[in-house]
Amino acid sequence: MKGIISFDKFSLISRAIDRCSLSGLEKLNDFKSPIDKYAEFSQELASCGLVHLVGLPLIATPDAGSTYQLTNFSEEFVGLLL
Repeated sequence: MKGIISFDKFSLISRAIDRCSLSGLEKLNDFKSPIDKYAEFSQELASCGLVHLVGLPLIATPDAGSTYQLTNFSEEFVGLLL
């Protein structure tokens, strides 16, 4: 990476790319602000350390979902790769 990031950071990024689907990674920019859509990708991105849970619905309804936002790591990830 020509000295832009450390080997440890490169390892984390490559692991996240390997574990997440391309469709999920394409949605990553949408998580810059807290959102409650993309439930099918939120858990996957959270397991890779790219988003984190910031809110739960107060009342369970079919339209209510958990709210996720980018982590500090994913902001760097987006800046470098997307």
